Amino acid sequence: MRRDTRPPVVSDFGSKRSAGFTIVELLIVIVVIAILAAITVVAFNGVQSRAASAAAQSNVTNAHKRVATYHAQNVSYPTSITDCPKPGATSLCLSAADGYSWRYRTSTAANQADVEVASMSDQQFFYRSRGEAIGGNEFLRYTDIAPFIDRYGLVRYKLTFNLRSANSSTDNTTHVYMQNGSGAKYGGLSTTVTVSDSFANYEILFTPSVSSAELTESWLAFYGTYSTGNIPIVHNVTLTRAF
Repeated sequence: MRRDTRPPVVSDFGSKRSAGFTIVELLIVIVVIAILAAITVVAFNGVQSRAASAAAQSNVTNAHKRVATYHAQNVSYPTSITDCPKPGATSLCLSAADGYSWRYRTSTAANQADVEVASMSDQQFFYRSRGEAIGGNEFLRYTDIAPFIDRYGLVRYKLTFNLRSANSSTDNTTHVYMQNGSGAKYGGLSTTVTVSDSFANYEILFTPSVSSAELTESWLAFYGTYSTGNIPIVHNVTLTRAF
């Protein structure tokens, strides 16, 4: 009889892992999916916030164009921009986007019109004042922004404005801050910018804080050193939430 010289067959049953994921692998997959989902939600919310902010800005920009046209034709600002559906001789009927509402204010003394549009549901807002203001001496109190902060809280804001100096040959810096005489309800805005005799655009990011709760006003102020001729001239001020 011929001897079988082939090696014996050894079964690998039980030596190999059965198909499927371990608990550790499943946990890793779940964690990765959760991280990706969180990143997607944050990015989507950011896109939504920027879109809502752009809608608010577009509303105000269009409103200011209508207000400016009215002023050019009548040498005065309208008494209202929400006199709808049929505005009177001294007013306008402007429509804001769905969910937004207007706030409007004029100042005859400063030849200034302030327009603010807001959506309280998602805390989107945009404020713009187009009036040009010139400081007395080297100091200018432009507008009280405390009511704005009262409405929207101690969040991060973006302030933009056009600024020039009547004479920057002796002093070419301007202090931008909030004040109300010797104090102000809110602090958190205090910076110095370099100016020239030509208009330039400036952008400042700030987060207000309560400075003197017993006060009610926080005026946006511009100050060049007294007796230098560095008188601030400001226009096109905007204030909105920063993202």
